[in-house]
Amino acid sequence: MVYSLTMTGKNVVKMLKNEGWEIKRITGSHYIMKKEGYRLVPVPYHSKELKTGLLKAISKQTGVFKKDEESGGYVVFCPSLEGVFSQGETLEEAREMIRDALEGVIEVALEDDLENYFSTTEYIPKEGEIVEPIELKKKLQVAVSIKIARERQGYTQQQMAEKVGIKQQNISRYEKGKVIPSADRFLELVGA
Repeated sequence: MVYSLTMTGKNVVKMLKNEGWEIKRITGSHYIMKKEGYRLVPVPYHSKELKTGLLKAISKQTGVFKKDEESGGYVVFCPSLEGVFSQGETLEEAREMIRDALEGVIEVALEDDLENYFSTTEYIPKEGEIVEPIELKKKLQVAVSIKIARERQGYTQQQMAEKVGIKQQNISRYEKGKVIPSADRFLELVGA
């Protein structure tokens, strides 16, 4: 489908829901959408028109729609977490928006125990792209670090728990960001 009408986040969420997507979480100004067989998709939820680049990114992830006119502003994405994107009229607004989207997607991915969801490969920017780190909530940084370390070693949560001498439920809580381990325990887990 090609749309030349004004497409807002509210329009996109409605369209996705009609296509079987569900709202998994609302974080900041983003709805985190989920459908079986697809990656999580953050949608900025406000009355502003979405930029063409953002609509193309959402379309690529969902296969639901496209927009055919170019617009200004900034479309931002997270190269280490495929499918996380947002937009802003200014670069500062775009940074805030991608942080909201990124934290929402990470929280859902951790809660749903999505395996191998986080990429650890280095992104090589294309010409004209600005690449900069985004500061996340500390509990999410810890949770993702533990999950990535476990997956790199090829351990299940149970195997990791046995290796460090704790219960599997503790590993699950750490990886979901529900509990933050002590510094010593954290170093033990990421070094396991």
